[in-house]
Amino acid sequence: MLTKCTTGISLLSSIGLLTLVWGMLGQLIGLVEMFDQVEQIGDLSTGIFAGGLKVSALPPIFGFFVFIISRAAIIVFTWIGKEADQK
Repeated sequence: MLTKCTTGISLLSSIGLLTLVWGMLGQLIGLVEMFDQVEQIGDLSTGIFAGGLKVSALPPIFGFFVFIISRAAIIVFTWIGKEADQK
């Protein structure tokens, strides 16, 4: 029982970390694309620039959200596992 629980917790931890890193990668790719567009357009309003920054911030936000949920689940599953071991 303990090895299945440990394997599941390890998998959940890896998935949470992967989503966080994937979100940061998505932001970097979005920023590079945004700066390419700014370079092509030349003169750009701050509203359009701020909109691009906002869109590039979405992947890390979702990545952090999934990461926090996975960490909370790991805490709960670890607690449940310790309770089951004590019985």
